[in-house]
Amino acid sequence: MRVPQLKENPKGSQKWVQKIINLCPILLNRLIQPKIASLSGREIQWTSPLEQDKFAEYRDAAFLENLDLQKFTEELEKFWPKMGPQWDALGRTADGEVFILVEAKANVPELVSFCGAKDKESLKTISASLAETQGWLNCLEPRVDWKCGFYQYANRLAHLYFLRKKAHKEAYLVLL
Repeated sequence: MRVPQLKENPKGSQKWVQKIINLCPILLNRLIQPKIASLSGREIQWTSPLEQDKFAEYRDAAFLENLDLQKFTEELEKFWPKMGPQWDALGRTADGEVFILVEAKANVPELVSFCGAKDKESLKTISASLAETQGWLNCLEPRVDWKCGFYQYANRLAHLYFLRKKAHKEAYLVLL
């Protein structure tokens, strides 16, 4: 799903992500590139939120399409139900080999979140995918329910896992 914003956001983390991506992406690139060895000498091309695209943010199949990874749509639909994470920013290298997912938070209350899914099948899918992600991160003991407390962070980690292990892509999650 492509989610256009009516206009530039006047406040908070969304405002600052929109500004840095559209006015000075080189600054953000210079902060990220030294942290990721494979980005050395490569420019990150930001694909959202772009002013000419109404500052749209992406989720579900549209997030994959935005990164030119649409061939993984069917697998994502099995991994996560509709209304998955809505990404604050997305980027990739020109060669399409490295992918950057951005989640921005302006204050502590924004960090606290809970799963709002009600459908039993959706909850089952979410729980299974979060458990896979916990295993990948070796977060098995003690088992914590990632649907409670910091769900938004957990579902971002799950989508990073999806890109890295299911789609076999070099992907990174950047928290701003």
